[in-house]
Order: sequence, then structure tokens, then C-alpha cells
Amino acid sequence: MNASGLKEVSLSTRFHTPNRSRDAATVKAMTQIFARNQILENESKIVVIVLSGVGGVQSGPNLLTELQQAHKPNLNAIARKSCCSMLHPIAPGIIPDPSVAFLALLGYKDSDLPITPPAAARGKALLESFGDRYRLRGSVITTDKEVKFLARELEIPCPEVPSDFKDWLALAKEQLETVDFCLLHFDAIAHAARRGDYYEKVKAIETIDKSLATLDRIQADVLAVTGDYSLPTTLAQPSWHPVPLMIQAAHARKDMVQSYDELSCSQGGLGFLLSRDVMPLLLAHAGRLSPRHYSTS
Repeated sequence: MNASGLKEVSLSTRFHTPNRSRDAATVKAMTQIFARNQILENESKIVVIVLSGVGGVQSGPNLLTELQQAHKPNLNAIARKSCCSMLHPIAPGIIPDPSVAFLALLGYKDSDLPITPPAAARGKALLESFGDRYRLRGSVITTDKEVKFLARELEIPCPEVPSDFKDWLALAKEQLETVDFCLLHFDAIAHAARRGDYYEKVKAIETIDKSLATLDRIQADVLAVTGDYSLPTTLAQPSWHPVPLMIQAAHARKDMVQSYDELSCSQGGLGFLLSRDVMPLLLAHAGRLSPRHYSTS
């Protein structure tokens, strides 16, 4: 049970296995998204941009979400070359703790996550390292203290971050000279939304969008842009609503989405997913997953 009194959905409940003759070990193996020996190493580069708290609901004078209202040509340009989806951070209807939502994006399942928030668990070994799990050298660019703490628990370095968002992409490009995976976590949108100011959140989205104007200078093989959880200004706190995801890669199956917002991405080619589905998709698009074969004996 979570803080809302709702039962969290285990990954295993999402798979239906009609063949009752399969033994428990086989069923357990099939509930895992991928096996450790499927992971490949290559020279591909993965960039993930997390717009923390970006999801909203229709409100404001035009009854639009903050993403719909914002002028965001750079995000929309990415959407037109991507395959899109909506992500439930944990499961439909579950209001996530922001730290849990961030970890879920990196593929850590409910059984991997700390029961208490990170602030209450400092000094304890919480999680399997990111490098051990994915064979990736990672970097997290953020100013958020809790995200920095979680990244360090996963043994992901966090470089010193410039104050101007426009310099973050230059830092990411520099980081990619020595790492395979770079995550940029923007928390300004969440800060604005927590104050309940619709236009302040819109402005934060537009500011970040402007900082992405030079994104094409980063030679990423896979680019993903997503939220971690929704934080509508009408609520001024995290909510259960799914967040928009877009993935751009050479072998991505592009869809018809033309705008990065909640309603448009709900029509995307990837449908509705859970946040912990993102890492397998990124690895697959980067050529870092080999085929999986099941034993039916």
C-alpha cells in the first residue's frame, strides 16, 4: 500500500500467462523486462531531458494545459521527428513521490525502490548501481538536491552545473565525450507549478524550450524528452496524470504527433506506458539490447 492507501501494481500483474503448465521460475523470468545478458555495449550515445513536473490539466483562460499554452517551437520540432507516448510514473491513478518517479524513469521497479523517501534513508545502500545494471557510463545534470542524492546512490556523477540553462547543452556535449548516457533534469517547471501560478509555469516551459535551440549540436544517437510526474498548477502538488514522452532515433517509428503536449502525445505511436518501460526502449533504439529467447519446456 502507498501513502494514498492504494495498492501499487507489480510488474508481474501486467503479464497474462495462459499456459498454467509453466513453472514458477519461467513465469518469473518472463515478468522481467529484459535479462542482464541481453545488454550490449557499443559507442552509441543516449540523451534524456527530464522536464520535472511538466504534466498538467486543462485550465487557465483558454482551458489549455500549460504545455499547450506555451510557445515551444524547439520541443514541437522534436515531436515531429519522434515516436511519442504518455507515461504513468508508477501505475494509473497512483500519485508518485517525486523521487520514486525519477527512479522509475531509470528503470528501477517497485521492489528496487526505498520504502521511505531518500531524505530519510541517507547513508544507506539503496540501489544497484546504474553502471552495473545497464553497462552504461552515466552523467546527471541537475540542480535538484534530491535528484543529485539519488544519482550518487546509483553511482552516477553529477558535474558542477552552470546557472544559465542555455549552457546546460554545452555541458552535456562535453560530458558525452566520456559517458554514454547523459540526463538533464530541469526542475524550474515544478518549482513554478508548486506556487500554483499558471503563467509562471508556462514561462518556465518557454525558457527551457529556448535553451534547447542548439540541441542539434549534440550528436546523440537516441534523444528522449519526458516529464517525471505531473504537477498541475490547479493542484500545486504532484498528481496521478500521465506525462508526455518523445523518443527520437534513427530507427524510431515516427508517428503523426506535431506538438509536445499531453493531448497530442496521447495519440502517439507508443501508446500509454509506465515510466520503467523507458530504459528498455532507449537501450533498444541505441542498439544495446540483443533479442530475447524464451524456453517453453
